[in-house]
Amino acid sequence: MTPFEDGLIKALEHIGNTDWKGNIFNLIGILIASGFSAWAAFMIAKNQTEKQIAKQNTLETKKGKRMLATQIRLDKFEDLYESLTEYARLVNQSYLNVLRYAHPDDYSEKKTLDQIRIIENDFQKEIGMQSRRTEILSAYHPEIKEDWKTLNKLYGEMSNIIYDGFTYPGRSKPVMEDNSFNNLRSKNDLFNLQAMAIQAMLANATVKIIRDLESDL
Repeated sequence: MTPFEDGLIKALEHIGNTDWKGNIFNLIGILIASGFSAWAAFMIAKNQTEKQIAKQNTLETKKGKRMLATQIRLDKFEDLYESLTEYARLVNQSYLNVLRYAHPDDYSEKKTLDQIRIIENDFQKEIGMQSRRTEILSAYHPEIKEDWKTLNKLYGEMSNIIYDGFTYPGRSKPVMEDNSFNNLRSKNDLFNLQAMAIQAMLANATVKIIRDLESDL
């Protein structure tokens, strides 16, 4: 039994006495005291609840910011991966253009020198734009900086072989000592290995980001 209930019962037991005013004031005093105690308890509980809510809101805000930052990183990795893949596709298509020109088969039309020049000039421009886009995106991922430099260097060597050995032979002093198709094929193989290595790095980093994001949920 609470103090309020005990006091109230005692007050009611004395209602039969002649001192009505005293009993009424006694009852009112009990009600006021009990009400004040309840109000104080309510205010304490309310204050504690508000503090807990504020703390929870702060944690949720920090968690939300972490998740947003993680999502942005994930988007950047995805953009870079897609750009790198397109870059590698264009370089390989350029290689195939020269392959079909240098070693035509029964299933492809023999290209003239003028035709391969037009095709490759357009491809080299497109590859250059894609390379710049990929390089800009790679700035967000310094961990692949050196690997990207190696990849771009390999493409540069392929481009020089194509220019000096196939599309504009004899026009200027060759940059590469060996402008043979075999050397071009070798450079293309190295380019693909390097591109796949970078893609694997990005894929592994993306998986880690996703796992970190899931752990915050």
